[in-house]
Amino acid sequence: MNFLWLFIETLMSAIDIGLLFFFCNKKLGVNEIFERVHIYLAMIVAIIIVTLVTYITIFAAWKSLFSIFLVIVISIIFFSENIKYRIIYSILYIIALLISDAIASVIVSVVNYSIPWTIVLEEGNMRLAMICIAKIIQITIITLILHFKNEKKTILPLKFWYIFLLIFSFMLCTTILILEIGFLDNKFFPILNLLVIIAMLIILIFYISVYYFYYQLSNYIETNQTADMIEYQKDMIEKYLIQTEESNKILRILSHDLKHNILSWKNDYRDKTYKKSMEHILEYEKLIKNSGIIDVENEIANVIINQKLLIAKKNDIEFEVRGIFYEDIMLSKIEICSLLGNLLDNALEAIEKVQSGSAKRIRLDIKRNGYFLLLKLENTYAEEPVVKNKVFISNKKNRFSHGIGMISIEKIVSNYDGAIDIDYANYLFVTTIMLRAYSKNIINHIS
Repeated sequence: MNFLWLFIETLMSAIDIGLLFFFCNKKLGVNEIFERVHIYLAMIVAIIIVTLVTYITIFAAWKSLFSIFLVIVISIIFFSENIKYRIIYSILYIIALLISDAIASVIVSVVNYSIPWTIVLEEGNMRLAMICIAKIIQITIITLILHFKNEKKTILPLKFWYIFLLIFSFMLCTTILILEIGFLDNKFFPILNLLVIIAMLIILIFYISVYYFYYQLSNYIETNQTADMIEYQKDMIEKYLIQTEESNKILRILSHDLKHNILSWKNDYRDKTYKKSMEHILEYEKLIKNSGIIDVENEIANVIINQKLLIAKKNDIEFEVRGIFYEDIMLSKIEICSLLGNLLDNALEAIEKVQSGSAKRIRLDIKRNGYFLLLKLENTYAEEPVVKNKVFISNKKNRFSHGIGMISIEKIVSNYDGAIDIDYANYLFVTTIMLRAYSKNIINHIS
């Protein structure tokens, strides 16, 4: 074994793996569960594997398929964002790598008037030139893709995702096929080389064009969704301003009654009629309980929760809220409004068809663990939820607002590095949300 070429192959493998991690990090971001040392170790292991595969005597197509598998596995494990994005970008990287190798090998073979396969196998200056040209082309393609600002991470509708996945997969298979044809030991290799170069350039232009269309479509869908959400949130805020006024009326009534009760308690105390005083206290306590005022120590959250409480009472729904929001919460008023409003609206919608009064209940738990806010909403339901492509379908006549509401929740959770878990069984629907919503890591505030 030529140790100089072993070093060169290892160096090229390191460049390939380094470019993969650089490219995916720019487009996807590294999965937060991994520390930097884990990433470095993964890169070293991948470099060793790629170098070893280079020296295995098998068909080039099998090596290409193994490379595809390795890149996709690395992307899925070590990078964040939706798995759809990880698959798309891993395929994009592989296509760029194969196109670069194909164009470089054919260019060198034309200059050297030889068959590409012989250059790939030899350990000489021509192969070194081929490797250098391939890396320059590969870096140029990756830089061109990275030149586009990161497309907004909207979740593309499945039909579009399948279309793009199919197109990029077709390009990948076509590139591998052309590579195999280009490496044939054929006496007509000058013409064949020219055809391979033309084919690779066509695929490259098509590749960049499709990615540009993918980029524009993602931004277009995201812009429309954002506009719809802003309009939807405006409607919600207007509605909650009206609801705030209703809540304030209740508070003014309670405040007015409290003043009279205080005077009554003072008279009872002066006259030492403690029994009568206790009766007045119990009566006011009952009044507060019937008013249903819930205090979670956050102004906008109080408005939303108490308005939903009034709706629940009108429909004989048991409504319970446990916990509070702490003052260092980073969620804006609009975000709190959208998050709680949509969650509770969905719960009230699901409970509409429940017949038994005893089974109609909603419970919201608000907890804190260090930086993290945990919301757990439980509600009963009568009909099994309709799920299509892992998305819950609303029973409302206007499903648009329900869809926008769920998109709004997902965006907020995503913005605060959170997660959503939904479970339903035995007519109990449980939604659990965790998000990094607090600015201070106060361990004592575990609730």
